Amino acid sequence: MTYGRGMADYVVQPADGVWGVAPNTEITFWDAATEGTQYTDLIDAGGAPTSSVTSDQYGGVPLFSGPDNVAGMWADAGGVTRAWIEAHSTSGGGQGGGGDMVRDVTKYGARGDGVTDDLAAIQAALDAAYAAGGGIVYLPPGRTYGISDYLHILTGTTVIAYGATVKAIGNRGLAKLYREDERTLTGYTGHSRIRIYGGVWDVNAADGTTGTVTAIVDAFLMGHNRDVLYRDVTVRNVSGAHAIDMTASKGVRVIGCRFEGFKDNTGDGSSSFREAIQLDFAISGSGINGAFDGTPSRDVLIEGCYFGPSDRLGPPGRAVGSHTSVDANTWCENVQIIGNRIEGTLQEGIRAYAWKGAVIADNVVTGTGSAGIIVTGPDPAVAGYTNVCQDISIHGNVCGPAGGSSPIRVIGFATARPSGVSIVGNRVTGSGSTGIYVSQADQPQIATNKISACTSSSVYAINCTAPMISGNQCANAGGSSIGLETCTGGHAQGNTVVGGNGHGVYVGGGSDISVTGNRVSGCAGSGIRATSSSARPRITANTILRGGVMALGIDVTGSATGGMVINNDLSGSSWPAGTALSLAAGAAAVTDWAGGTATPGQNLVS
Repeated sequence: MTYGRGMADYVVQPADGVWGVAPNTEITFWDAATEGTQYTDLIDAGGAPTSSVTSDQYGGVPLFSGPDNVAGMWADAGGVTRAWIEAHSTSGGGQGGGGDMVRDVTKYGARGDGVTDDLAAIQAALDAAYAAGGGIVYLPPGRTYGISDYLHILTGTTVIAYGATVKAIGNRGLAKLYREDERTLTGYTGHSRIRIYGGVWDVNAADGTTGTVTAIVDAFLMGHNRDVLYRDVTVRNVSGAHAIDMTASKGVRVIGCRFEGFKDNTGDGSSSFREAIQLDFAISGSGINGAFDGTPSRDVLIEGCYFGPSDRLGPPGRAVGSHTSVDANTWCENVQIIGNRIEGTLQEGIRAYAWKGAVIADNVVTGTGSAGIIVTGPDPAVAGYTNVCQDISIHGNVCGPAGGSSPIRVIGFATARPSGVSIVGNRVTGSGSTGIYVSQADQPQIATNKISACTSSSVYAINCTAPMISGNQCANAGGSSIGLETCTGGHAQGNTVVGGNGHGVYVGGGSDISVTGNRVSGCAGSGIRATSSSARPRITANTILRGGVMALGIDVTGSATGGMVINNDLSGSSWPAGTALSLAAGAAAVTDWAGGTATPGQNLVS
């Protein structure tokens, strides 16, 4: 029975509360999870008897043979609990050829010297694994395997490359998860059960001094695939395209990977938007060989990854996103982007374009050239159809400065309004624009975010239906902290506003906006202002503290009609005459529940 160098054969140890790989650790094997009998009749990869094995410098369990007819054992690395380890084949520990399921590429002739073209040798190992119905292709660590063209990684193949480098030495990318002659694949009928573990995969983009690749190429190309895992993979120095071009693929997981370095080698700057990970549809121009049947990418998890510069090239255009669509009824669905670090992308960090049912959570996004996170879709006037983003949850993210755009941004169109968008519990700081900006969306929720030091507003909703802006903490906005412009039926409730150069809460136009239960202090403009022909604004139960700065407490201009200003607390601020409640005669705002208009009515002012 052959063990080791499998999908999950890595020793882990807790260090300071974080799980990490334990190198150079002795491992014994037992017949029970606790106590039990130790297996001592083992054989190492060199054929010598042994009673234990030692993990390598990367924490990987080396190849070894276990007792006959024992398909699984409990591994003990000296920790509190043991881990279950399973045999990978019923043959005896060989590496390459025959029916073995582990194939060492050096046994097929790969040199790994960084100069020799190892394409044929590695492909031979991959082909043998595929022909055998699946298996492990092993790239020993500490070597650089040069390849002049794309490898083809097919169904049932696991590539283990921890500590190894695969480097483009021609003018091509690195790997395709399909064959060149597969031109009739549809849906998700292509290659599946593919696993790629570890390694540095270097596209080697030319930068004028270093690198050989000048063509616009992807590192990994996918088409009509399903059930694919990338884990602990580093993709480096991409030339003009994508690290992973995920087209028409389902059930893809990208976990703990790094995406470092990008060069736009188009010459005209036309690739500066390229995503490190692109979620695409099977359409003409997508670059795949299968059918252009409009199949979307779906059921995708991208977790715990890093996106940024390499040691010689800058960051990608975008970290994760899409920029194509198919029709009114097809989306990239069930996408989860969780716990990633995104630094300095040329444009957006995450671009949810024509997505449905997505979770964008707990990411750190800083220094992007445009929005940190954006939700949008095709313009119906250009596309000729209406595709609406739906059910997008953006929560727990930390978003820093975003190149003059909003760190979190939702953009719809008059006839294509995103729905079910929730922006909850994010931290937004230092925006050169509005912190959270939502335009032409239906019932967006913007709640419990912390937003500070934005050049413009902290939160701004424009042309939306029933936006709910609640429980946010807004500090020191350059403009009005919270704005609702030409919205219908919106709510600003329970927010805290401190400081700022504009109004605390601004209602401009629209109708039936309620502003209730907010606490506003120290703004340079009005605490709450309703203007620009807003109809029936309801301003109730707010606390307004002048703080020596605020010009007006509650300001309802003459163009705002049918308003209600009741039960607000403006006490303790020593307002100059006529500044606590500034209600224009044309506004006819009601100030007590009995319908009276004499101020302060049922508002508390001092």
